[in-house]
Amino acid sequence: MAQLTGLLDPSLHSDLMTPQVLTLANGRFAIVDPESPASAIGTIAEGFVGAEQVARLREQEDKDWQLTRVALEFGKDYRGQVALVALLEFATLWPSEISEHGWTDILDIERIVIDADLLPHSLLDTGDLLVDNMWVPRISTVLARDAAKERIRARQSSKTGANQAVQPTGGLFSALTSFLGGAGPGDQTQPMGPRRELRWRWREQPEVLVELVRRSKLAVQASAIDKLVDFSDIADSSLPALLAVLSDLFPQPLPTPPSTPVEDTAKPNGEKPVADESPRRSDSASGAVADETKVNYSPASVFFFEAVVALVEKSPARAPLVWSCIEQPLQRTLEASDTLYHFALERLISGLLRMAISALDLSTKQESSEALLTDVVERILRCIGLLRDAQDATFDSVVSELITGIARLVDIDGKALIAGASSWEIVRQLIKRIARANSSTSEISRQALSVLVEVVILVRSGAVELSVYFADVLDTLAAFMPADRELIASLPAKPSGETPKQLSAADVAMKLVALLFDMQETARKQPKPTHAAASPSMATSPSMASATHQQSFGDHSVTSHASVLPLGRAPGKMTPMAMWIAAMNAMSAYACTAHRDIRHLACTNIQRAISAHADVDAAWVATTFHRILFPLMDTLLRPDLLADQAMEDTHARCISMLAMFFLHNAAGLQQASSTERAMPMSPRSTTENGTAADQSADHESAAAVVLPLDQVWLRLVGILATYIHTSNLASSKL
Repeated sequence: MAQLTGLLDPSLHSDLMTPQVLTLANGRFAIVDPESPASAIGTIAEGFVGAEQVARLREQEDKDWQLTRVALEFGKDYRGQVALVALLEFATLWPSEISEHGWTDILDIERIVIDADLLPHSLLDTGDLLVDNMWVPRISTVLARDAAKERIRARQSSKTGANQAVQPTGGLFSALTSFLGGAGPGDQTQPMGPRRELRWRWREQPEVLVELVRRSKLAVQASAIDKLVDFSDIADSSLPALLAVLSDLFPQPLPTPPSTPVEDTAKPNGEKPVADESPRRSDSASGAVADETKVNYSPASVFFFEAVVALVEKSPARAPLVWSCIEQPLQRTLEASDTLYHFALERLISGLLRMAISALDLSTKQESSEALLTDVVERILRCIGLLRDAQDATFDSVVSELITGIARLVDIDGKALIAGASSWEIVRQLIKRIARANSSTSEISRQALSVLVEVVILVRSGAVELSVYFADVLDTLAAFMPADRELIASLPAKPSGETPKQLSAADVAMKLVALLFDMQETARKQPKPTHAAASPSMATSPSMASATHQQSFGDHSVTSHASVLPLGRAPGKMTPMAMWIAAMNAMSAYACTAHRDIRHLACTNIQRAISAHADVDAAWVATTFHRILFPLMDTLLRPDLLADQAMEDTHARCISMLAMFFLHNAAGLQQASSTERAMPMSPRSTTENGTAADQSADHESAAAVVLPLDQVWLRLVGILATYIHTSNLASSKL
């Protein structure tokens, strides 16, 4: 350790986070500016998305040389190189003899080696949920990625500004330049800052510096560091001491000054500012610290976390031991996720989900440890669930990892994931947040829908109790309902036999309508309970059907009580009639959208649902009129929908559906109404506007008291009269 003090000298670490990169071009070394558009790395604007882009980035790293003071000094220190080889060999042969303080010194040396880009690149491979060839990139690559994103965002902002209204003071020249993307005389765009001058920091020639870095890399490669970065061979007795040190080296959030809130210090792209004590760029001649802030990213912190994840993936049976040692530090980190560097957060979430996948997969194969491993999965999800309260920019950065990991968990054992009260609540809220994320793409929507399909299949199969989870599933489905503006902008339908390249908003809506039809069909087939299990408030609470049409259907549907309960409390159960009403109201919302094909599909499914059972009793008929058809017609009679001539076919179809259902069930409704009048203790009690009050808790139809036929007839005539007196619709269709 005495020979390695130079490697640990803090004065040599001032430029670890701001290295200078050299590349060999045309036989000469040149400085690479990662923030320059001409950089070979910076040309990849989307960062680390896709195996091909990752391969290009890794290839570029292999060609370049990262210059730091610690790498250059270590290349000159022959004694230090020998000491490093001996120390790591000792740690490999007798790991059980190393105390927690000893592991601190060894891991600190490894941290410097990794941050200085001296570790062999073959050891930087990591697992990933999205690509198979992911690795831990060095700081210069991450800087290039952020710079590329900034350029893309700047171009998008300039295009947006070009489409805005032209200032009258600019004249014709200003209008033309704005249209072409230029800056006219009246343009108020913020000017770009001066281009940063790239200065040579070192007194030696580039060839000499590259040779020193090469010597440092060879010394590290000759050591046993490849065995120390793989913790799978460490005994369980030595693992807690190692993990206690490693957990302090994981990615850490930035300390925010008490007087400066996080929201005020956030950058436009979501990356957070850096504290004053973070490393800064060194001066060209003397290495003095210049006044330039840095990003909060350390390749070593990500590498150590990925090493722990790899340990769990290789030995899933050790997941309970590993997670008990790192749970609290990771919770503290994710509680402050808004101050965490986004790439580090992506790696944390990806690693946590991969640990959960490995543990859940093993639990399906070993029944003896199923309860223990399932508990680990639930605790990991609780930790990930802390992102539910994160800022939009923070949450958007991990949407792809979240939905991919959740989809894999559901594929492995969806029943175990949903059956847990805490895990289901967290997964449900995360999926709802993903539906509202700005970064959601076609692939993310497809994966989210695949998760929802699996959940609906589990609910319909009886794997979980339908009455408990029905409302929550509907609530989650409603979160994915596209807005009208998205439906209008949907891509045109593809010709038959041609597979669409992306999932449009209309495709999402059609899949949701199909899922809702399956849900109502399942609810309708449920046996009637002897006693109502739902509380009266569940039948009259605000609508869960959709955010767009909540006001229209707010008085006629059911909401989820489980969504507002604390974790661990049992949610309220719903009766079959209440479940059917909720699913039908959610489907009715799609009959009022701006997309013709979606309206047609929703109306078709509604008509199939209300006419599927010939032996329906009077209570279900009354419910269909009062809770489904009449609220649907009231929504269609809104002035904005009446004025839309494109919806004439929907108006005509719904009127026909209402009239036909009345003709088919009028006799049965009249008979049930006459029988009810003859009963001395009738529970019927209606309000002035025809709303049935919940009087009895002993039978299911308490929330849907049979309406007299004359009241149904008057409502029907009133709806028809409204259409007759409406001049905006073509009378030939009505």
